[in-house]
Amino acid sequence: MPQSVKRTRCPNGTRKDPKTKECVKVKNKQQSKKIKFKRVSKKSKKPSAKQIARAKKMRNELLELSKVYQEFKSEQITKKQLAKKINSSNLKLTKGKLKSIKVKKSNK
Repeated sequence: MPQSVKRTRCPNGTRKDPKTKECVKVKNKQQSKKIKFKRVSKKSKKPSAKQIARAKKMRNELLELSKVYQEFKSEQITKKQLAKKINSSNLKLTKGKLKSIKVKKSNK
């Protein structure tokens, strides 16, 4: 059996130089590159008057645009609820209810 060769390691903080095959001290990257942090002044987190006005305007615009959708959605929900109740016996009655709902929505 071949004899095992004991591998030598360099101590912590050093590395093996491939040319000289000796342990050489390693320069610490943190020490070589000193980072200077700039102090940043704290800005107020409160929005300006223009930003508040713009946000309010956008909110109102979105509410106006969504009204049509909300009406459509409520109509769909009522139709769905009525559709669950429809039988052959009360078909004429539910058709009348649907027509009355459409008339009420168009009057608004």
